[in-house]
Amino acid sequence: MAAGLTMIALCAIIIVIYNLRRITVYKVAIYLRLSKEDENKNDNESESIANQKAMLISYAQDKDWEIYKIYSDEDYSGSDITRPAFNEMLHDAEKQNFQILLCKSLSRFARDVALVETYINNKFLEWGIRFISPTDYADTDSKGSRKNIQINSLVNQWYLEDLSENIRSVLKHKKLQGKFLSAIPPYGYKKNPDDKYKLIKDENVKEIIETIFELALTEHSVMSIVNHLNNRGYVNPSTYFIEQNWAKQKRAPHTRWTTSTIKRILHNQVYMGDLVLNVAGKKTYKSTRSTKRPKNEWIIHENMHEAYISRSDFKKIEKQLASRANFYTAHNGNYPNHYKGLIYCGECGGVLSLDTRNRSRNDTTFYRCARAERGASMCKGVTISQKWLDEELLNEARYIIELVLNNKLTPNLYETEKNGTTIKSNIQALKSHLERFNNTLAASYMDKAEGIITQDEYKIIRANLLKSITDIKNQIANEEYKLSDIYQYHDESENLIDFIEKHKNLTKINREIISSFVKRITVNKRNSSKLFDYNVNIEMKI
Repeated sequence: MAAGLTMIALCAIIIVIYNLRRITVYKVAIYLRLSKEDENKNDNESESIANQKAMLISYAQDKDWEIYKIYSDEDYSGSDITRPAFNEMLHDAEKQNFQILLCKSLSRFARDVALVETYINNKFLEWGIRFISPTDYADTDSKGSRKNIQINSLVNQWYLEDLSENIRSVLKHKKLQGKFLSAIPPYGYKKNPDDKYKLIKDENVKEIIETIFELALTEHSVMSIVNHLNNRGYVNPSTYFIEQNWAKQKRAPHTRWTTSTIKRILHNQVYMGDLVLNVAGKKTYKSTRSTKRPKNEWIIHENMHEAYISRSDFKKIEKQLASRANFYTAHNGNYPNHYKGLIYCGECGGVLSLDTRNRSRNDTTFYRCARAERGASMCKGVTISQKWLDEELLNEARYIIELVLNNKLTPNLYETEKNGTTIKSNIQALKSHLERFNNTLAASYMDKAEGIITQDEYKIIRANLLKSITDIKNQIANEEYKLSDIYQYHDESENLIDFIEKHKNLTKINREIISSFVKRITVNKRNSSKLFDYNVNIEMKI
C-alpha cells in the first residue's frame, strides 16, 4: 500500500514537473538581415543569412525554446525602416505572438540609434518582448545590458556614418575625374561598352533628339514639338528606359511626350557634349530622396562626348524659350491667378492652370487641367470658367458670413486640435529619448571615472552622444514650431471672425477673400453637356 502511494506521489511530481516545463517553454522569433554595407567586412561570410539562421536556430534549440517564426531581409540597410520582414516582425511583436526576439548581433536588428531606443529599450519592454543578440552578449533581461545596447547601437551608427562619408568621398573623386556614374544615361545617349564611365550616342533614339533640336531651332513652340513627336509615335524617355531594362517599371509609364520632358531636354547642356555632375544628392545616409544642390556645388566637364547641338545654337534656343516665357507672363499679367495652388482636377488630381488663350467675348478666363493639355492619355481633363467660379464662391462666402454673424457657425478646430495632440505626443517621446541620451552621457562619464572605459573611448562616446542630443533637440524645436502653427490657427480663427465682420457686405471676389475662406477646390466632369454646368467641390476653411 505504501509502495503504491509512493508511486502515485512520484507520478504526481513528474506530472507537475512536466507541466512546469510546458509553462516555461518560450516562443522565440528570429530576425535575419544582410545588406551591401556588410560586403566591406572581412568576415562577410560569417554574416550570411544561412550562417545567421543556423546559429540562432541552434541557440534556440539549446534553450528548449519554440521557434515561432523566422523573419529575413536581404539587401536592406540597417537604417532602413521600410524593411518588409522587419515591419512584419514588429507587428507580431506588438501582438505579443512571441516572447523573445533573437538577432545574431545588434547591427542585424538596426544600425540606427533611434530605432534601437524606440523598440529595444522602449516598446519591447512595454510589449514584454525580451531581446537577445548572442554575439554582443546583449540580453534585456540581464541587469546592466541596456547600457551595453546603447553603446553598441552608437558604434553601429558611427559605422554607417563613416561608411557613407567614405562612399561620398570616393564618388566625388570619380566625378571630379569626369566619370559618368548614374545608372541611367540621358535620353539619346548610352554608356560606352568599352568604358562604362563615358557616354556615346544611342543610335536607337538619335533621330528623335536631332528632330527635337531641329524643330526648336526653326522656332517651333514646345507644344508643337510635343504634338509632332506624339503624332509620329516616337518612344518617350520613360518608356524607352523600361524597354532597355535601365529602369524598373513601378507603374504604367506615360507613353506620350509632355512639355516638361521637352523643356528638360532643351535646357540640358549634356547635349552640347558636357557632363554636369553632382547636381542632386541625399543630405544624409538616412535620407530617402535626393534634393537639388546649389549650382556652386555642381561639377561640370565640357566636351566629354559627342554633341547633338553646338554651343551657339544651344544658347539661341535658350533665348527663344526665355522670350516665350516672358511673353506669356506679360500676356497673362492682366488676368491675375486668384486660385493659384487651390484648384485641382477631379479626374487625375493634377492642378488646373490659368488659360487666357481662348477667352470668350465677355473676356472670361478659364482654368484647364495641365495634364490634359499634355495629352488625352494622361487625363481627359476638365475646364471651368473663372467668372462662374467667382460667382459660385461669392454666394458661398456670403452664406458663411451670414451663418457666422448669426452665431450658427464657428471655426472647425477639431482637426487642428487632433494634430496638436499628436505633435505634443511626439515632443514628449523625443524628450524621453533626450533624457535617455543625457543619462547615457552621464553614465559614460562615471565609467571613465571608474576606469571601465579609457579617456579616448570616453571622448568618442561623448562626441557622438552630443551629436545625437543636438539632433533630438532640433527635432523637438521643429515639432514645437509645428505646434506654434496650431496655436496660430486658433488666433487666425479669431481674426477670421473680425474679417467676416469687416466684409459682411461682400460684393466682389479677390485673392484675399479666396485665401481666407478656401481650403481646396476640386473640379469634376460636367453633370451634363451644358456649357456652364460644372460639378465642383469647394472645401472651405470654416
